[in-house]
Amino acid sequence: MEKINNLEDVDENSDIIDMWTPLDFDSNENYKFVSDNDLYNLISDIVYYFIAVPVIYIISKVMFGLKIEGRENLKKVNGAAITVSNHVHFLDCAMIGLAMFPKRIYYTASDGSFKMPVIRHLVKLLNALPISDNINSKKRLLLAINDLLAKKEKVHFYPEASMWPYHEKIRKFKNGAFEVATRNNVPVIPIVFKFREVTGWRKFIKEKPFITLKILEPVYPNTEASRREQIESLKEIISNKMKEESRN
Repeated sequence: MEKINNLEDVDENSDIIDMWTPLDFDSNENYKFVSDNDLYNLISDIVYYFIAVPVIYIISKVMFGLKIEGRENLKKVNGAAITVSNHVHFLDCAMIGLAMFPKRIYYTASDGSFKMPVIRHLVKLLNALPISDNINSKKRLLLAINDLLAKKEKVHFYPEASMWPYHEKIRKFKNGAFEVATRNNVPVIPIVFKFREVTGWRKFIKEKPFITLKILEPVYPNTEASRREQIESLKEIISNKMKEESRN
């Protein structure tokens, strides 16, 4: 994979890393975004809770010094919600999973992730929902998300649309997450990934900074405004809150 080093003239929502995607994947009309197979779901839970979570926890703590703050804000939402975060690491979705533990969460992800060997199985295990450029697939994805929210699940979006590794600023947001939140009248829980100086023995062997995941207070749509106003207002409020937190 290649990374673009000069970001000055790059669109904030564009990919700066060329991922290796040699496999085929198509979320066509036969693809199930959420499995209804009881055996598959049981196996998924067993692998997730007894293998994936312990491994991810150890890697996140030892390699990335992960610190999770603001979990009390999750308790302020008993039912469905949209969560959003900046996208700054290959494992940030797994780190969000740790923050939500023991509850599981669903994630929207580029369908390119489903074209990568090994990674495709990991993102599927983490309940990833592929976003395709195909209009019909997008419509089916939105229906699946609406159904999840109706069942009081939480769905995660990356409103920046692409990953910029270890980027410290909050980038421009797309509307998708906020449109889904307003249509389903559910709150949005902002999550900010920040970086801090490496300490202890790891500062002698580690170049990249430690990671802090901060969960902010939920923000609710303003139901008295028009749909368009709700979307823009929600997006602006959350963007500003995340920008402020990223500077702290």
